[in-house]
Amino acid sequence: MMRAGLAVLMALLAAAPAAAEVKEVNISYHPGVGYLTGPIMSHEKLVEKHAERLGVGKVAASYRISGGATQSMELVVSGTVDFAIAGLTPVIIAWAKTKGEILGVAAANTADLVLVSNQERIRSVADFTPNDRIAVPAVKSSMQAIALAMAAEKTFGDAKKLDPITVSMQHPDAVAAILSRKSEITAHFASPPFFVQELKDPAVHKITTMEEILGGPASIAAMIARVKFRRDNPKVFQAVFDALGEANEFIAKNPRRAALIYVTMAKSKLGVEDVEQEIRQNRYTLTPTGVMKFADFMHRAGMIPQRPTSWKEIFFDTVHHLPGN
Repeated sequence: MMRAGLAVLMALLAAAPAAAEVKEVNISYHPGVGYLTGPIMSHEKLVEKHAERLGVGKVAASYRISGGATQSMELVVSGTVDFAIAGLTPVIIAWAKTKGEILGVAAANTADLVLVSNQERIRSVADFTPNDRIAVPAVKSSMQAIALAMAAEKTFGDAKKLDPITVSMQHPDAVAAILSRKSEITAHFASPPFFVQELKDPAVHKITTMEEILGGPASIAAMIARVKFRRDNPKVFQAVFDALGEANEFIAKNPRRAALIYVTMAKSKLGVEDVEQEIRQNRYTLTPTGVMKFADFMHRAGMIPQRPTSWKEIFFDTVHHLPGN
């Protein structure tokens, strides 16, 4: 009798419908060509497409632009957004702060970041004075801030040497400050296409780049999400991951159209030709690159309490098969 009752219970459990997955997904991304996958996912309704394909039904994806690395992390931690396309260092910081409860979904873009100045006297990191101000998207957490700390360590033997003159400022505001030459901002560590816009001014020049500081390339954009979201919504999570991958493919195959979408959605002051040229210099790929270079430095500098043994600790297994580093 007991066995029969157990069999009935097991049958009922097997027949019980799985918990419904979310019908709305909130995604944030930073401004700029480096985070172009966000606008493309939105414009082409790729999350909706893949959710239907996976049998989830109609899922609405909403998008918002976040101001910087710190805000992106806070949005994901609080659950205000489900996914954020941010820089690589916020992924590392979020992993460390939440003890693995927030992970990278995948990389989104590998490209360079450029430190520019509107002061002729500033030709290297060693030329900065206490009166200068360097704009980065977010102090102590953005890729630009961490790369600047790496450069300071190499130049002065002190990673914190430039902290007092580093300020948080969104890229569009920093561009305006650099080009006006009426602000206290004398340098800007910019992502594409903002440094392109700045370097069109003959009074602005390059000081160094992230790749020069690191000695190689790194992902400048990656998507992050909570482990809990994937656990509760595995198909929707997969739909977003697949949408990210298709967005990368779309950009690679249609750089001109992607540039037009970006210029229209971002209301960019740059022309479609300039943006297309910059897009062609980026590598929109899911493969995380340069993770351990940043993680090693951040641990050594006391920015994260523990050092990951591998980049795979920081990312979901969705990308473990890729040749990351």
